[in-house]
Amino acid sequence: MKRCLVHLKNNGKSFYINAGTALLECLWNSGLPINALCGGNGICGKCRVRVNGEEVLACQTTVMRDMTVELPEQEENIILTGSAGNMAILDQTDSYVAAFDIGTTTAVCYLLDGHSGEELAVVSCLNPQCIYGADVISRIQYVLKNKGNTMQQLMTEALGKLMTEAADKSGIKSSQITMASLVGNTCMHHLFLGIDPESLTKIPYMPKVTEALEVHGTDYLPMAEEGALRVLPNIAGFVGADTVGCMIAVEFDRTEEWTLLLDIGTNGEMVLGKGERRIACSTAAGPAFEGAKIACGMRGAYGAIDHVSLENGKLNCSVIGGGKAAGLCGSGLLDAVAVFLEMGLLTSAGRMKKEERFREYYLEREFGKVVRLSGDIYLTQKDIREVQLAKAAI
Repeated sequence: MKRCLVHLKNNGKSFYINAGTALLECLWNSGLPINALCGGNGICGKCRVRVNGEEVLACQTTVMRDMTVELPEQEENIILTGSAGNMAILDQTDSYVAAFDIGTTTAVCYLLDGHSGEELAVVSCLNPQCIYGADVISRIQYVLKNKGNTMQQLMTEALGKLMTEAADKSGIKSSQITMASLVGNTCMHHLFLGIDPESLTKIPYMPKVTEALEVHGTDYLPMAEEGALRVLPNIAGFVGADTVGCMIAVEFDRTEEWTLLLDIGTNGEMVLGKGERRIACSTAAGPAFEGAKIACGMRGAYGAIDHVSLENGKLNCSVIGGGKAAGLCGSGLLDAVAVFLEMGLLTSAGRMKKEERFREYYLEREFGKVVRLSGDIYLTQKDIREVQLAKAAI
């Protein structure tokens, strides 16, 4: 079989690979963090790289000859970690405890004093599974197709680093942490624990495991040898342990009036109820809000437009970190749509008006007119529809 030499310009590494291998797979296996938010289906356009000086989509490129590959600079993501809620009530048998929230897009670790409940450190990272798809279905499909424990290994390594970092910030060793708890949506729960997620792809989409678990901590995390990891229960389908965590945090069981709890992430959940009566459901909300399906979309990182306002009749775009805009993140996307409505540039049905008075805001692209926000960053009619789909789903 023909072998091709692939040189990675970013890190200087070179290796031979069988001709006919997908470039995206090649880059994944080399450890380079390239995103394929659509799961490698050639839809999102986020895996652009340069091959021998020419820009291509890695997921649509097959290695058939020697090539030099250059990846764009990676974004430094800004992840919100602030919290508001009740002081943790602990049983005071552990000196240090860690709490993890695994989201489809991000992961956060909170380190607490086991006696006082005081928050000692908070650290976060992108969910490394994102390179295999922005949504849970793409990742499940990858697991079912390729088997193995890639997804589990990525997540345990990431959480291990977070735990170690949180411990370092607090002036302790991670081996002093004797208790950890973890929440995540149903898919993240299954992938982290190495549970076969196939049941989540078939009607009635039930989790393979719903009950709460307590497992040996060092099987998953760099904690005390005698430490335990507690995993909250899943509710059903794609309403997982993260929703249980939200309900506990706001003491949902004590509500006396009908109350709606919303958790809008890449996977969005909601619970309606009062007292002992509760109804829950979920929906795929975030591919638009996280930028995966938006033409100039990106995550909340330096260079992202995070807020759009109308000042003296002109668009004003706030960019994370200042400087030139590199893309548009979820908060900026929602702001932009709201401002366009306020300006009258959009109809109430979401259609862009191609009126002469808005001429200065339009750019011509090969697929038609788009609305310019800042520099080369714009919104398309399809982007507006993606926002409407996400809102309609919720």
